[in-house]
Amino acid sequence: MRPERRLLFRTVLRACGGPSIADPTSGFQALSRRAFRFCCGDFFPPDYPDIDVLLLLHRHDFRVLELPVRMAPSPPKPAPLHAGLTAVYYTYKMLLSTFRSLLAPRIDPLPDVRAGRGGSSEEPHP
Repeated sequence: MRPERRLLFRTVLRACGGPSIADPTSGFQALSRRAFRFCCGDFFPPDYPDIDVLLLLHRHDFRVLELPVRMAPSPPKPAPLHAGLTAVYYTYKMLLSTFRSLLAPRIDPLPDVRAGRGGSSEEPHP
């Protein structure tokens, strides 16, 4: 089910105008200080921050890139996201949250303030 879900979420993300990401469900992310501060807001989902957060970051002019990484395989154990009703709930919740991110008004993130200097250290991409 995981490859099908990955394809579904990749397609939904692109259809909503989000970035082109091969595996939007990986959850592994590296953030700039400005993006991290933005994600500390009240909107950040506490359970599964996947394509909804990628779409929200993209809509707020953060540069979202996918870079290849080499990861060790997970230890053999049943993963709760890939079994039974949890997979159905995850898919439902992620689609609902993504459409909420698509329709949400833009949030003005706080400027990155360093050493008394205002403004952003990261310029939004065009």
